[in-house]
Amino acid sequence: MKTFLRTIILLTICCIAITTSGCASDTDFELTPISEIRENFSRTAEELKAAEFDNLDFSKAEFSFPEIDSISKLSVTDFAGKSLREMYDFYYDSLETLMPGVYSEEEKLNGILLSDINRDPYLPYLPIDEYELAAEGGDLMMVFRDSKCYIQAGGYIQWFDNDDLYQWKGDEVTSIPLTDYLDSAGPAVDYITDMNREDKYELIDGEISIKDAAEFADNFLETTTLTPYETSVKTRIIAADVVDIGGGKYGYGFFTTCEYKNVLFDYPELDDVNRARYVMNDYDDRRYSSWYGQVAMIQSDKVFHMISLLSYSVEETETYTSIISLQDAAWIVSDFYSKHMDFSVSKVEAVYLKYEGTAFPCWKFVMRCRGNVYDTLVDMHTGEVHVYIQAGK
Repeated sequence: MKTFLRTIILLTICCIAITTSGCASDTDFELTPISEIRENFSRTAEELKAAEFDNLDFSKAEFSFPEIDSISKLSVTDFAGKSLREMYDFYYDSLETLMPGVYSEEEKLNGILLSDINRDPYLPYLPIDEYELAAEGGDLMMVFRDSKCYIQAGGYIQWFDNDDLYQWKGDEVTSIPLTDYLDSAGPAVDYITDMNREDKYELIDGEISIKDAAEFADNFLETTTLTPYETSVKTRIIAADVVDIGGGKYGYGFFTTCEYKNVLFDYPELDDVNRARYVMNDYDDRRYSSWYGQVAMIQSDKVFHMISLLSYSVEETETYTSIISLQDAAWIVSDFYSKHMDFSVSKVEAVYLKYEGTAFPCWKFVMRCRGNVYDTLVDMHTGEVHVYIQAGK
């Protein structure tokens, strides 16, 4: 069965015909004010669609650029600094928020288990009172798991699943498994990037349009406290699968990524429900933190499932009001690859590419060649090129 989480595999791609002169660009470029790029963006996009490159075809590409006047290089770190009790109180409140009125005080006290996942020797998951005796700080993780609910959290809520889907399908579980949505639900029948579509599907409590469901999920993410830490990083919906859960009913599985000041963090391409995507390592063996989360609904007024949500603490280390223009970035990409390759560019956008503890502002070109997707990113300030490849099934 096709999984809702696309499987990650790593591939050495030294045999792929790309230039090997290194990451830095040999293309001459000047920095252009972002305000000028934004003002002329639509015209530039049309010019690129009509332009002739030796190895790039932009004729069917979709272009987007955020409403910004500056963009920054970011220092990205995991959340830290709260006391054990502060984090426990957050976990306790989150359980009540996600599963209101379901658990007694005693069930919460005994069911919320804590551990330091990086501790050596390993510290098992323990209730708060036992953990306080054993713990000496560290990288705190929480898990709550029974037949009604699964929640896992560190500095923020990462995973959540209640038993709504299992009840609908008539499956009895003694402990909610940590699994992805489609493993338990069924096949995806549609893939959607336009969250304003008015198409309606029948969920288990009635019809709701893609637009209204997306607005509900977005509002849930906006108003639900997923971390006790202050952060300017938001969770945004980027796409959705429509999933056939049986009995003439459907569910919406929304893909998410992080956003900082209107600029999305990079995520793998997800555009075809009929073929899995595999995120590869970069050609120079750097492995980028490009991923996505999921938020799912099978009822019109409830999120029942979240998995792989991400969030960070960020600090601006350099801020740019002028960057490499889109035209120059396109030439950098063209010069980077062999002239014997023939790429169809499907999407161009501005993203943050996270690598180790830094997020770099980049132009991203999603390009297809010989059944594979070449996610090619150009650093907006330096012109450095980053590549990872998603191999076709």
